[in-house]
Amino acid sequence: MNCSLAAAPNIPNEPLEILAKSVFSAVDFRELIDTRRCHETHEAAAGMQTKGRSVDEEDQDQVKESECQKIMKQIHEKLKMHNNNRGIGTGLERNARWKGTASVVAPSAPTQAGNARNAAEVAKMKTSKAAQKWRRIFTSNKVPEAERLATAGITKLRKLEANGTDFILVVANDKVGIGKVIGLQSKSAAKNARHQFTMSIDNISSASYISIQFFEQKYGSRFTSLTSRTTLVGTNQFEHIPSAQVLCILNSRPQVISPHEIQLGNEDLNIFKNLCEGSERLKLAIAEFRKKEAKETETSG
Repeated sequence: MNCSLAAAPNIPNEPLEILAKSVFSAVDFRELIDTRRCHETHEAAAGMQTKGRSVDEEDQDQVKESECQKIMKQIHEKLKMHNNNRGIGTGLERNARWKGTASVVAPSAPTQAGNARNAAEVAKMKTSKAAQKWRRIFTSNKVPEAERLATAGITKLRKLEANGTDFILVVANDKVGIGKVIGLQSKSAAKNARHQFTMSIDNISSASYISIQFFEQKYGSRFTSLTSRTTLVGTNQFEHIPSAQVLCILNSRPQVISPHEIQLGNEDLNIFKNLCEGSERLKLAIAEFRKKEAKETETSG
């Protein structure tokens, strides 16, 4: 046993060592090198290797940059402390600052600025003027529920939403009826602004058009969407009306009897009856408002 082990051949630790010495040492790579040089581009032949940057140098640059950033941050903080009185918006807000109310206006100012801020302020003024105009017209024509109709019962706390669950009293087809709100459109005060869809409004004057499913009185407190215009074909009636034809939002959501029929609560039914009694005065008031609105549009245009 010991003799067989002693006679075993001496195998190197690395088997490739024999191959390297026997094969690769005899290979001539000059032909491959000459072929590579023949196909070498001019840029590669004329190029040179630049000295690389060490890791220590890069770390030092990062430290220097961080120190510069700290200094710049301190400078900006100092400048910010002296610019707290600068106004955010323009137009009406600037006028308020000139009158000495900058300390009140600046903290509560929105993030909008420039033309967007001015357009928002103009739209707000227009909606306020429209509500005052409605109140004067309804009062002068002795329309019932004049105070309620001036704002349509829509406020920031009670918004009108286009989610298919809000109902409003409207005038459509020369009738006072109920409208289920399924779409709202508004138009900003910006130049060449277009009507655009919105999910909710907090002022009836900010809406331009409202899409509704119209319900007319069937009997008592029952209202149906199969109106006198659509009952022959058995379809619901839908309307796309201007905001001038919206009277007010209902105090409570009506009870849904069927997909075509709803039932009003007592409070909303009394308001509906009062408006029906003064429907002729109501139509005159709406016509007067539209006439004044058209005249203002021609004047501004």
